[in-house]
Amino acid sequence: MALDYAGLKGAYRVASLVKSPKGQPMPMHISDIIVKEGSAAHFKASEIKAAVAKGKIPEEFSNDGSAVGDFNIIATPWLLGTGDATSITNLSAATNWHAFDSSYVSDEYGLQYFESEPINMNSEPNIVFKTNEIQFKAGMMFAFGHNDARGFYSSQGDNS
Repeated sequence: MALDYAGLKGAYRVASLVKSPKGQPMPMHISDIIVKEGSAAHFKASEIKAAVAKGKIPEEFSNDGSAVGDFNIIATPWLLGTGDATSITNLSAATNWHAFDSSYVSDEYGLQYFESEPINMNSEPNIVFKTNEIQFKAGMMFAFGHNDARGFYSSQGDNS
């Protein structure tokens, strides 16, 4: 879905239908929108956020209230990808956007960092006589991953 009011309501609707591993309702509440800094999606998210903050429906002149709650915008230049709409790594296009529920970013949910051995020095220093360079060896053991990605939603932004 495109990042517009209808697309944002669609993301809220999908988030409200999430089930727990036992099949019980586990509704998510979108709190953050991630966009590429300076992109069309960034400007559109800012416009929607401003209208929602005033209690208005974006892009309308009616006095109806907004159906979505306030959210944070995370504008980052580091979304990687090709920008090619046919690519599975299309994360840098101007229309892509991502949403998540920050209350599910914890030790139990979301992205994880597992450290099994902290940084340590593995050897005595080696001093290079010619340059006076001091060389050390260090090591650590860790892993990155996630254990539950149900609170994260992504869209190519092209209504496909």
